[in-house]
Amino acid sequence: PVYGSGGFNSIQSPTEAAEQALSYVKRGVKAVKPRVSGGRGDEPVIRAVKDVLGSGADLMLDANEKCDSTSAIRLLEIASSYGTLFLEEPLPAQDISGYRRLSSRAGPGIALGEHLQGVVEAHPFMADDLCAVIQPDLAMMGGLTECLRIARYAEIVGISVAPHFLPNVFVHLAAAAPNLTWLEDFPLLEPLFGDPQTFDADGMLSLGEQPGLGLEWSEEAREKYRLDV
Repeated sequence: PVYGSGGFNSIQSPTEAAEQALSYVKRGVKAVKPRVSGGRGDEPVIRAVKDVLGSGADLMLDANEKCDSTSAIRLLEIASSYGTLFLEEPLPAQDISGYRRLSSRAGPGIALGEHLQGVVEAHPFMADDLCAVIQPDLAMMGGLTECLRIARYAEIVGISVAPHFLPNVFVHLAAAAPNLTWLEDFPLLEPLFGDPQTFDADGMLSLGEQPGLGLEWSEEAREKYRLDV
């Protein structure tokens, strides 16, 4: 399953965020992830999105490391009251002590990992149960091989995997990692590959039969980035 993450930002009005969420739901996805900032404007946005989702789709939230300790606690409490599936990156990536404090509180699962480099940096967060969801980024983590190592360790300690964007690449990891629960639609690099389908009418992405990753550079990308050497 793929969740909708594109088109959200932390300065949107509640109406704008709700409209973006609704557009994803109409296309078949079963979860969306608007952006929050830890400020007073978060709750109206969360409420507006939750209202359009109803009981038919899950709500996730992404703070993009914008909170300090006190605002993260407040955001966690608000997120809990709206039945949020997970809260992503409420604190800076390296704030292990801060995540330790958050993990001791009741609320939605904490998701993190897109800024961590390799198993060594991710290990303390998983080993000490500081997150419920690990989110490896392909480049930051060190490629699919390192992401597979992360997924295997996460499976051992009971942590879910929800990689950072590039669903057409990470669908291959999903085929090998039973604890990979969500892929993310955040269309940033897809135009380089001719905008491949990132989910179907049911919000699902299937592994294709093409060789390799199943992606090819678009003619526009070839022309734009070609180097004559």
